[in-house]
This record gives sequence, structure tokens and C-alpha cells, in this order.
Amino acid sequence: MSKLWTMALRNLFRSRRRSLITASATAFALIAVLVYTALIRGYLDKLEASAVDMNLGAVQLHAPDYLDSPSIYKTIPKPDALLKALEAKGMKASARLYGMGLAAHEKSSAGVRLTGVDARREAATVTMPQHLLLGQWLAADKPQGVVLGRMLADTLGVKLGAELVLVSQAADGSTANDLFTVRGVLKTVSEDIDRSALYMNESAYREFMMLDGGTHEIVVARDKRYPDPALQKAALQTLSEGLEAKTWRELVPALSDMMNSAEAFMLPTMILFYIAVGILVLNAMLMAVYERIREYRVLKAIGMSGGKVFLLLQLETLCLTALSVAGGLALGVPLVVWLSHVGIDMRSFGEAIPVAGVAMDSLWKPTLEAEGVIQATVSLIVLSLAASLYPAFKAMRTSPADALRQG
Repeated sequence: MSKLWTMALRNLFRSRRRSLITASATAFALIAVLVYTALIRGYLDKLEASAVDMNLGAVQLHAPDYLDSPSIYKTIPKPDALLKALEAKGMKASARLYGMGLAAHEKSSAGVRLTGVDARREAATVTMPQHLLLGQWLAADKPQGVVLGRMLADTLGVKLGAELVLVSQAADGSTANDLFTVRGVLKTVSEDIDRSALYMNESAYREFMMLDGGTHEIVVARDKRYPDPALQKAALQTLSEGLEAKTWRELVPALSDMMNSAEAFMLPTMILFYIAVGILVLNAMLMAVYERIREYRVLKAIGMSGGKVFLLLQLETLCLTALSVAGGLALGVPLVVWLSHVGIDMRSFGEAIPVAGVAMDSLWKPTLEAEGVIQATVSLIVLSLAASLYPAFKAMRTSPADALRQG
């Protein structure tokens, strides 16, 4: 066997130029696959994080029919007990209260969607509180402080510290009105939040809207123990009995479908790369067989079996592919790691890129996964060996008698 390895390596370097060209092209294909898959994976991870971790959460709980016809009176009873039960299961969750109102500042006014939250729980559940353009997030000791969406702040023409007049209809039917102070302005999140979101402390919301108990929504953060949100939803089954539980994929089906399509598109693209590599290896090995056809006949004439000739061609392909893989990984992995740190600047398309109603950060960073590297490497090796089967069979079937007749 060692002699076959020695012959394979010798044959590989007999035509150095062709071997170098083939190895370089194959290595380039591996680099392209690594970069492409890492970019797509990074894009999908960033998109999911922008939607799920920032605002939606993995699972949301509501009172029955609340999503179909929202009402201030459709609440989840005893939310504190439910939140404590979720925390006991190791899940982070936050309760939200919603309502509509009118905000006014000087001569400007706009319709707003009021969102009352526990500042501490919300900050521990989603990343929205860190996504600030100006100012600070809500604080329990500043009950009249509010945080606005970016476009809403521009529409009202407010700055930090500005006073807002809020008017709404309270739960008891009376007119709610009060003064609030702008404490912070969010970066671009999504069109709905940018245009109309106004976040306020839960205590201030209850006092303003005259709503003592219950909550409209409970958001449960992603849990690493449940890679699929459907599994996390199933784990909440006993706690959410009598409530409507929906995963983020059910809440935003357009985003879910788009992500599924992007993942499905990765496979045919990779297949095209691998087909190109297969044709390249096939051509290189066929040329090697045609150039050394007489040599193979002589080897068979002096006693080498057809199986060993076949194995010799496979070992040559394996050595060539190993050289390509080594070069591809040596260049491709550091390239992806470097890109994952510096990212690809997409700010020419805007500070945040809207995708299916979600605003993505304009700095696009790939995600390198060991599984993806292994899959690309193994696929390349298997495909190269498969492409060399025909040339190897051709060499194996050469007749030693032809070598004897040719003298």
C-alpha cells in the first residue's frame, strides 16, 4: 500500500502545472462555499436576532382571540404568578400592556401605540432597551419618562427632556391625559415601532389607563435548551393552559417563509459549485489517464491488478483533493473569521435595511460554524473521488496485451 501512495504522489507532481491549476481552482471553490454559507448563515442569524431577540421573543402568550381583535379588556389574569412560574422553569419573560392614544408636543401631534412594561424584566428579556439612538431606557424611579420610536420623535419634533401631552380613553371610559418626559429615542427597529411606538413604565400605564390587573401580552425569550421555538412552545403547554401561545414564526409567517427560502436556496448554489469542481477533477484525471495510458498497460503487463490501478487513480485524486482542501481551509477560514470581525458595510443602502418588516443592521457579518466547514470539506472530497471514478475505471480496463504489442 505504501508503494501505491508513493506512486500516487509521484504521478501527481509529474504534471505540476495541471495539478497546481486543478488544486487552486478546487481550493477556490471551497473558499467560495465557505464564505457563501457563512454569509447566508450570518444573514439569517442576524435577521432572526433582529426580530426575535430585539422585540418578538421566541413565544408570546395572549388571552384567547386577543390577536384577532385586540382590546384593552382582553387580558391575561394574574400575570405575576405566570411570570414567576416561567422564571422557575429557567425562562426569561416580560409582560406588556398595550393601548392607543394621541401624543402632542407644541404644534405637532401623532397617534401612538402605548406599551407599558416593567423596565427591569423587559431589559432582561429582549434587547430593545439597548437599541437606543439617544438617551436612556425606562427607569422605575422615573415613572413619567417615556421612550419613543425614531420616526415618531421626528414627527413630533421632540428632543431629550421634552414634555409630551398624552391623551387616550381609559379602561373605565374616562378621558386619560397626562404629561410625560422624553427619556430616550430608539434606533430603527421596524416600521410600526419607528412610526408609532411609545414605551412607558407599567406603573405609569396602569395609572394613566386606569387598568389595575392583568396584562395583554407575555413575551418569552429564546432558550438555548429549545433550538426550535415550537419545542419551547410545547414546554409552556401546562403553564399557558387557557391562553393562546404562538411562536415568532407563527406571529410573523412572512419572515419565517423568507428565512426558510434562503436556507433552501443554499443547497442548489452549493451544488453548482460542486458540479464545477467535479467537472474540473474529471477533466484533470482523464488527461492524466490519457497521458499515461501506456504506463498503466505496462503496470498490468508486469503483474499489477486492475483493482490496484483503480486504487492508484483514486489515491492520486485523494492527494490532489487533500492539497486543495488544505489550501482552501488555510485561506478560507481566516477570511471568514476576519469578515466576521469587520463585517461587510451595507450603509450605502441605509443605516438599517428593512427585510420582511424587520430592520437589519447595515453591517453584515458572516457566521462560521464547525458543522458547515466539515460538511463543505467532506462534500468536496466525496465529490472529487466520485468524479474520478470514470477515469479510474478506464485505467483499470486497459489491456496489458496492447502494451506488449506496442513493444
